[in-house]
Amino acid sequence: MKDKIIKKRYDQIDVLRGIFFIPMFIFHLFSFYDLTSNFTTRLSYNKILTYLGYVRNLYIILAGYSLHLSWKSYQETQINLNKKPTIFGFIKYRFIRSGNIAFNALIITIISHILHPSYGIKFGILHFIAFGTLLLSPIATFENINITIFFSIVWLYITSYNLIPIVNPIIDTVTGRFTHYSAADYFPLNRNLILLIFGLFLGQTIHPKLKPQNINNIYKFMGQNSLELYTIHFIIIMILYWCLHKYN
Repeated sequence: MKDKIIKKRYDQIDVLRGIFFIPMFIFHLFSFYDLTSNFTTRLSYNKILTYLGYVRNLYIILAGYSLHLSWKSYQETQINLNKKPTIFGFIKYRFIRSGNIAFNALIITIISHILHPSYGIKFGILHFIAFGTLLLSPIATFENINITIFFSIVWLYITSYNLIPIVNPIIDTVTGRFTHYSAADYFPLNRNLILLIFGLFLGQTIHPKLKPQNINNIYKFMGQNSLELYTIHFIIIMILYWCLHKYN
């Protein structure tokens, strides 16, 4: 029988995810309109909407924070079962979670390529979070702030001096070393992994002081279902604008 990870919910984190969804939804309303018009319009290029778009960076930071919470949940479950938490056990657990996120990312990839072949999404924010959290899983198991800081310094050094090699279009798209394609949404490792590491750092520093709270509001519900909400709203807006443009 597979061990079921018992998650301890922190409603504060879910509420933040729910709140962040609103500006992201507004940003997508305008940016997808520009996409449908083949960027002959630039509605999403004004300063206010540009700043709203940065909320996606906050989502990435929260994903890093949640990676630490995932490790704590896995660790606590293993200890309760009189088992030793291991790096490989946690990677296996994160692989299942990342697989779920990657599945949603794949749906977005397929639909975006069907509707907008020239700007189909190859490595968007969901692709990045799925791969990035899996990549950082071993670092999370050390639960050591100094190791996290050291890894962040190494990564900043690598990206600052452009030391990531050019390999092939697929790997380059993931790392961001060289841009081979145009895409409506793009979150490569070289520009965004540091945000995920920062979120992990915040989890390691703030979590010991964070107490579970019982909060009941719409933002909590939205936060608990943020993956599904992101995928659904992304697809609906993209299809709706495409239909209005094609049949208008």
